[in-house]
Amino acid sequence: WPGWLKITSLRCEEIVDQRTEADLKEPAAESFRDELADIGRSGKGLFKNRGFRLFSASQGASLLGDKLGYIALIEMVRARFPETSSQVLATVMIVMSLPTLVFGPFFLMLVDRMKRKTVLIISDVVRLAVTIGGPLVIMFVPGVPVYWALMIILLIFFTFTFTFNSVRLSIVPDIVRNKEHLHGANSFLNFLNRISVLVGITGGSFLVVLPLWEKLGIEGWSSGFFADGLTFAVSAVALLLLRVKSHLLPARKQSLGEATEKISGGFRAMGEVLKFIFRNPVVLAGILSIIQFGVFNTAMLVLIVPIVQTHLGLGTQGVGILGLAVGLGFIVGSALYGFFGKRIPKTHLIFISYGMIGVSMGAVAILPLIGLAQAGRFYIYIYMGVVAFLAGILYHTINTAHDTLIHEEVPGFIRGRIFSAREWLYNFSLVGTALLLGGTAYLAHPFFLTGMCGLFFGLTCLVGMIYVWAKIGKDNNGYD
Repeated sequence: WPGWLKITSLRCEEIVDQRTEADLKEPAAESFRDELADIGRSGKGLFKNRGFRLFSASQGASLLGDKLGYIALIEMVRARFPETSSQVLATVMIVMSLPTLVFGPFFLMLVDRMKRKTVLIISDVVRLAVTIGGPLVIMFVPGVPVYWALMIILLIFFTFTFTFNSVRLSIVPDIVRNKEHLHGANSFLNFLNRISVLVGITGGSFLVVLPLWEKLGIEGWSSGFFADGLTFAVSAVALLLLRVKSHLLPARKQSLGEATEKISGGFRAMGEVLKFIFRNPVVLAGILSIIQFGVFNTAMLVLIVPIVQTHLGLGTQGVGILGLAVGLGFIVGSALYGFFGKRIPKTHLIFISYGMIGVSMGAVAILPLIGLAQAGRFYIYIYMGVVAFLAGILYHTINTAHDTLIHEEVPGFIRGRIFSAREWLYNFSLVGTALLLGGTAYLAHPFFLTGMCGLFFGLTCLVGMIYVWAKIGKDNNGYD
């Protein structure tokens, strides 16, 4: 709390000058090649650490399960709600964001007072029970309202996914005690995430359509959830074997007056955070552009997935194959970022990338106009594969530029709350876009809505670039 309240005694102009030497030297995001080199440099000592090996096994299994679960969910919506898949997926996006919006502030007050290993294990066990039990209830319990059962299951699942994700990265320094190995550890965990995208999405799309499941008397989508549950079991066992020293804040009883004073101090501190954001045009541009990121992710699930599954006739297997193209785009985007990411101002890079996303969505929207939607599967795969590959490159570029911009522009002692503010804005953007697209999906065709999203990105790209040129370039502070 004293560190948190420290900001209230500083004017925002002074905050900009309060950077420590470590803040200024903090490395920007690396290319894929540099990440692998960093893993190699740290590998000899890093992988001798039994705790890190167990944690990596847990993370690898959990990340893979997440991707399998997403594919299973997409296939279930297609199978159970074929006529209203866009609307149901929009509701799914809202349910995914609710735990962060509702429980986020309370959990952030408690997270450092809880044993991190215990939180991770409980999260995995609950998600294991939900991913195994939920499909069994839906398939074999007569009279169950499938829609509402699905929403309850997802709400429980993503609540504990939120708690898991909030803790999993904070436990890394407790496991990797050598600070020289921390960067290599984070690079390896990022590498596992990329591999899980390639393996989970592509493999899951083939798993859920195997004829074997029909012979066994179960629906194909349930196999993806069962595989997801298995990965959570592997993750929980690995965490049980993990020995890590807990780092808990000292707990003590507080009077009502003390608690009220601290809470009010927290609100004053957050007020200073908002002042800092609005007085720094670079940070303001980066924070506000997260709204576009929420629109992008929602449009992918609510519009592009049903287009690929139903309107282009590629099914969930097509989603998985195009997901492979997206995953390859992640890897290529990581490598390309190492070449041009440090040469182009992050604000320019973010808004230009959103403009290119607008072009990509426009390319999907015009499919019926150019007659390719009725062409053979080979031509559709080639066309959509190029679009998906480009989307993967742009997604990685935007995500990395967002993080790096905050790392470069924000002092260390306020950076956590800046990231928290960005995360809240991102989730509000998800919910708002899901409500808008889910409602209009009853009235307009997904191709038309995709075109409107492309137009949105084109317009916001222009507005963002004008803001960058007018504000940041005008200040002559090295960004023009």
